[in-house]
Amino acid sequence: MFLNKLAQIPFDIINSLLPKVNLVVNINRKTFLKRNVFGSNHQKNVLISYLTNPFNRGAENKHTNHVECYLAAKAWNDLGYNVDVVDYDYYKTISMESYDVIYGFGDQFEYSFTSTNFQGKRIVYSPGCNTVFSNKISSIRLLDFKKNTGILDSRLIRTTNNAWPLQKYLSDAIICQGNDFVLNTYKDDFNQLKYYQINCFPLACNQQINTERKDFENAKYNLLWFGSQGSVHKGLDIALALVQKNPKLKLYIRGLNTTHEKTILNQYQHLIDNKQVDVKQYVSLDSEEFKTLMETCGGVIFPSASEGGAAALLTVMTYGGLIPIITKACGLDVEHLGFVAEETTINAVEIQLNKYLATSNEDLKKLSKNILSEISATYNTTNYQENIKNIFQHFLTNS
Repeated sequence: MFLNKLAQIPFDIINSLLPKVNLVVNINRKTFLKRNVFGSNHQKNVLISYLTNPFNRGAENKHTNHVECYLAAKAWNDLGYNVDVVDYDYYKTISMESYDVIYGFGDQFEYSFTSTNFQGKRIVYSPGCNTVFSNKISSIRLLDFKKNTGILDSRLIRTTNNAWPLQKYLSDAIICQGNDFVLNTYKDDFNQLKYYQINCFPLACNQQINTERKDFENAKYNLLWFGSQGSVHKGLDIALALVQKNPKLKLYIRGLNTTHEKTILNQYQHLIDNKQVDVKQYVSLDSEEFKTLMETCGGVIFPSASEGGAAALLTVMTYGGLIPIITKACGLDVEHLGFVAEETTINAVEIQLNKYLATSNEDLKKLSKNILSEISATYNTTNYQENIKNIFQHFLTNS
């Protein structure tokens, strides 16, 4: 009864009677420290500052970082180190004195520089470009979007609030995931460390996809943008603008957060209405829909401003033979397998798109076949595990 009467009182009166209390609720994801994840009994210890999820729930096939973290931990264990794993943003202070090496990135890694009892080696793992570069170029991309639309919506880009400067300049070495473009975002900033490179790999797909009979007379005009958060950072605005200029093209958008990044779609609603653009937030790699996309699309357009080897690109190239129309900043050296723009601008990407469209259907089919064989042979978890272990061995021997 009381609540019913209260509901009848105008809100402005209730508000005037209540004290001004600002309630802010912060919901933080759970973070963990996992001790000796392999139950080993070695003489040396390493702390991995990255993700504990692979050791709590198993490596999930949502992002390659779960597998990257597990394979790195396995390599350290193989090299004779007991492995502790902590989430990169773990909030508690932990003792560093027992560790011979700290590997990864994040808050605990940064804390090692103020911990007087840590005397070990430090090797940073960077799953992409230098955050100093990435934050800058992502912001520039948003300014470009604002010039064209008048909209400044930071949800459309991808920036990192924590720069963690000490680990970028005071560590013993940095492993960069990606090509020379990615590496140089570090070396051009600070060239006094040891630098290593490693390639990424695709997500796992557990179905057979037949692309042998792909009809490039039609498929060449079906393009896929396969991304996640940060649509303008990942060049979706460029892809949409180019599709708008060419009515023969159809763009399939998958992975976009259609709730938080609706702003970009509003600018091209007419393309969605006339079926030139097809948008869905999520597609399972083991679904018939993904299989159909791989058989229907000829190319993947992904003019990102900053990536670390772009696992999403590798996924659709590995399973669908999709021909990349991308930027050098994606972190892949695939110029011989696709069409790679030097800059993340609409003009540079349009030149590469036109080259793709001007290529004969027969040559595109051959290119797609080469992509299927070469990408899967080069970018895979077996090579990643071997390479990361070799890097660790070289680092330990030469540091």
